[in-house]
Amino acid sequence: MTGPEGDTHYGLWNVVAVDAPNSFEVEDAFGDENGNANTELPATLMRYEFTQAGGRTRMRCVARYPSTEAMQQVLDMGVEEGMLSAMSQMDGVLAEIAAA
Repeated sequence: MTGPEGDTHYGLWNVVAVDAPNSFEVEDAFGDENGNANTELPATLMRYEFTQAGGRTRMRCVARYPSTEAMQQVLDMGVEEGMLSAMSQMDGVLAEIAAA
């Protein structure tokens, strides 16, 4: 990921479960440029669910942290703003995929 100041951040997903096309679950971890997990920062269990609603697809994302302190740590690092920024780009990414 590249932040608004041009700073680079690395992460990785370890796939935990897949129920295609309904959902998938991953362990979302911070990492380094070589794909190694940064164990000094908390990993998050992320579940993505997809449902049909009125001819459209709705995505639900649930994040589970190992503790309240772990959640606060990543909130203090700006994960909420990063997630909102990433999700706000979803329509454009899907439109590009559909056009390809």
